[in-house]
Amino acid sequence: MTSENIEEQMQAYKNLYYEKNKKNTIFKTTQKFECAKELSNHFSSEKLLQSSVYIIPNSNFIYMDYPRIKQFLCPDNYELVCNYFFDLNQILLKTNSHFNIRVDLKSFTMTAAQRYHDLITHFCSLYLDSTEQSTKIEKIQILNSPSVMKVLLKLFAPFISQESLNKIQFI
Repeated sequence: MTSENIEEQMQAYKNLYYEKNKKNTIFKTTQKFECAKELSNHFSSEKLLQSSVYIIPNSNFIYMDYPRIKQFLCPDNYELVCNYFFDLNQILLKTNSHFNIRVDLKSFTMTAAQRYHDLITHFCSLYLDSTEQSTKIEKIQILNSPSVMKVLLKLFAPFISQESLNKIQFI
């Protein structure tokens, strides 16, 4: 199954979910989490993760595709996502002294930051605070940076060391 194929299947499943469950105009977070949970239960977690968080071939970059991962990201799978990311960085560290992170934040909003606050703060404390893992990161590239990026960095600054902040590049 190609990543395009799984993307199409996820979109079709999401459309079906919203046909059965009228889109909320309020309480959207709860409904988005319910949809994501159903989607993550319907598809193989391994396939979902492999299509959205992966090592870029012939590099030491872990790529995170927010537009894709948001389709199935919910509190029920936060630990799974963190463990998967950790496994990828360990694979890279077997043959490299450092690894890099490239994140596509296309469509990331302030409400998304609020919705995923627990996951983001956990991820920051594991990788972007003054930890052994943070010293292994050489650079963090942000693609399609949202217009609220400066506000977001301030929001999560307590969980990010100055050293890690200095590694961030906007592309």
